[in-house]
Amino acid sequence: MITILNAHSGVRPSDRPGIFWCDRHSPVGNPFRLLDDADRSKVCSQYKVWFYDIAIKDQKVQEYLETMRQYLKANGYIYLLCWCVPKQCHVETIAEWLEANPL
Repeated sequence: MITILNAHSGVRPSDRPGIFWCDRHSPVGNPFRLLDDADRSKVCSQYKVWFYDIAIKDQKVQEYLETMRQYLKANGYIYLLCWCVPKQCHVETIAEWLEANPL
């Protein structure tokens, strides 16, 4: 099971196993800045294209995703942590990819 958590809740990776940062400071962070909430869908769409066309080929991204996949396979769950949820978030693309590419 893949769960997306909001970092504003105060939860952090050190709080429990299986929490992976997916914000801008992580290898899978969204490089497209959201300047206006009205652009959220556009920014998430840009991320999806970038993720599949560019990011997925980057070694650091591949290693981070592989670590996520291994954790998910071994434990049956994973938490993806970002700041947007419950609003639309780029992390939905990562969750989608993880579901489509199990080990």
